[in-house]
Amino acid sequence: MKTDRGSDFAIESELLYDALNFLTEEYCRVIMLYYFFGMTDKEISKLSGLKRTAGRNRRHRALAILKKALGDQL
Repeated sequence: MKTDRGSDFAIESELLYDALNFLTEEYCRVIMLYYFFGMTDKEISKLSGLKRTAGRNRRHRALAILKKALGDQL
């Protein structure tokens, strides 16, 4: 399975796939870069043209959205 955002790796979990596609492109990107590709907040921020705190805050907001979207399925 691949995300609708053109990622070149498979996502085995349909639940995770659906949750990632629920996010905006910006939020999905930061989650994927941090958790799937192991990039640091500093690296993600530099790549995205954001300040480090803004990149970290984006990741935290994305996680909150994912938790709410997944609800009891976690």
